[in-house]
Amino acid sequence: MIEVEALRASYRPQCITTLFVGESAPASGAFFYRGNTSLKRHMEQALAASGLVGNSDFLERFKSYGWYLDDLVLTPVDRLPRPERRLQCETALESLATRIADYQPQAIVSLMRGIERFVNRAARRKRCGGSSTATKCRRQ
Repeated sequence: MIEVEALRASYRPQCITTLFVGESAPASGAFFYRGNTSLKRHMEQALAASGLVGNSDFLERFKSYGWYLDDLVLTPVDRLPRPERRLQCETALESLATRIADYQPQAIVSLMRGIERFVNRAARRKRCGGSSTATKCRRQ
């Protein structure tokens, strides 16, 4: 997972305007920032359909918009039984809340209905922790 988090960090924009939150990276080894997931393909198609096309690599454009994908749980949970998945999501709340406080995004988008309540709880815990995103982005 260290490799996954290092790759994710390499695509972190200086100023995160929109934070997309998934459940976790897949156990298969596929990963959004490796470009080999259906989520990446669907997001790329959605951008193209909305007219947000460009000459650069999709992941670089994603970053240039101030968009960042993080996960609620930083270890794969997609192959766990449902009760254990929920427990892992619950346990990860504080970690996500801390990251949200650091990121200070203008918007947060939960990518799965099943994790929405966890993402909302994490956002409420630390979202309003001081400086606004606009202030943070101007300082950098």
